[in-house]
Amino acid sequence: MRIKYFPLLALCLLSPHLSVSGQIASAGPYTLHQTVIAGGGSASSGGDYTVEKTSGQALAGTISTGGAFSVQGGFWAFRPLGPTSANASISGRVLRKGGAGLAKATLTLYGGPFNSPHTALSSSLGYFKFENIPVGYFYILSVHHRQYSFSQSTYEFSLFDELSDIVFHANVIP
Repeated sequence: MRIKYFPLLALCLLSPHLSVSGQIASAGPYTLHQTVIAGGGSASSGGDYTVEKTSGQALAGTISTGGAFSVQGGFWAFRPLGPTSANASISGRVLRKGGAGLAKATLTLYGGPFNSPHTALSSSLGYFKFENIPVGYFYILSVHHRQYSFSQSTYEFSLFDELSDIVFHANVIP
């Protein structure tokens, strides 16, 4: 009688370690596979990409990002009920050759959730500041002055916290 149930017992013990997969789309250098992992985590990698899987959806609702890509894990997507962090400020300085501040430089902030750019003028000592800027977005900050050029006139960044060390170096236009 015991031998009769042995195959059923063996199947029950081994089934958590089985996986099933099938190709669902393919185009160019990428192929998407639908995979079900029924027992334990593992990782797959190839080229520049790595996919990590977990059983039981331990990471459900988390967002993984890298470069220009982001992935939300799990079957149950978590949606925050409201903002998850406060706004931040962006500040820095516009300097002339020799380190003196440059007044009246126009700084323009593009990107984020804004429909139009935000502008600020540098102070008499070259300082500038943008306040209450939403975090979690990509921005481009540019500088312009009618009497000066800039070796680097734009600064591109994703804002996640206060940003206070931006410096633009001005050169006299010949």
